[in-house]
Amino acid sequence: MGQGRSREFLAPLSVTALPDPALADLLVRLGIPTLGDLAALPAQAVLGRFGVAGDRAHRLAGGLDERPLTARVPPADLTVSIELDPPADRVDVAAFAARSLAAELHERLAARGLACTRVAVEAETEHGEHLCRLWRHEGALGPAAIAERVRWQLDGWLSQGGTTAGLILIRLVPDEVGPAGGRQLGFWGGAADHEGVARAFARVQGILGPEAVVTAVLGGGRGPLEEVRFVPWGEPRSPARPGPATGVEGMAVPTDHDGPVVDDAPEGDALAGSVARHPAARRPTPEVPP
Repeated sequence: MGQGRSREFLAPLSVTALPDPALADLLVRLGIPTLGDLAALPAQAVLGRFGVAGDRAHRLAGGLDERPLTARVPPADLTVSIELDPPADRVDVAAFAARSLAAELHERLAARGLACTRVAVEAETEHGEHLCRLWRHEGALGPAAIAERVRWQLDGWLSQGGTTAGLILIRLVPDEVGPAGGRQLGFWGGAADHEGVARAFARVQGILGPEAVVTAVLGGGRGPLEEVRFVPWGEPRSPARPGPATGVEGMAVPTDHDGPVVDDAPEGDALAGSVARHPAARRPTPEVPP
């Protein structure tokens, strides 16, 4: 049997050769005894009458695969890397090489209409050590921002004793990308100040680790201390769970009460004291009958 003649070979066979006995019995009773008869029917009509099982049987009768081939375009490899020879044991040498990587990565992403929001900085040393750190940004990471973070990370590895030998490879992997939608700057130039603060925080994290700079996020809880959790700078700040009805500064507090109020916060507890001293946060004392 030559190539492309499967339908011709299957045509005289009975529909009982199909892997669905119930459907085969129904086809015989409807006057469709052979696979050739089934394959000659319009595909849409078979699908509408017999559903998914009929469509599968129709494809098999015609010598096709059970499911049509779903062609997918493989994702583009946006990773960029550079080999260092001789090995770099100084921050300025490694950072100079990494700057060209940042520009190349940005160009690859821009050519596809993408922007990087999280990048993985990887490095390998002469002794086979593999180092990796993820850097996240609230907006899109431009070439300058990527180069800065790579330099800070290399400084943290090389200057703080994170390696035992020089670097022989630096790799940048866009771990999280999205459509490049641009960015709206502040009217009075406030965005530039925000970027400066973000760079300073990222610099500290590069030296001391991601947990060195954290921000407070409000969520649900039974009290002010339970409502607040701390996340590293640059990580998603969405609440872990929805909070209750909020009062002053996001704290769940009673708003109506009768009778006198009392401040019974323990001495030395600054947070509890500040909450208790607020009028909306005070709770009424129980009335004692005379």
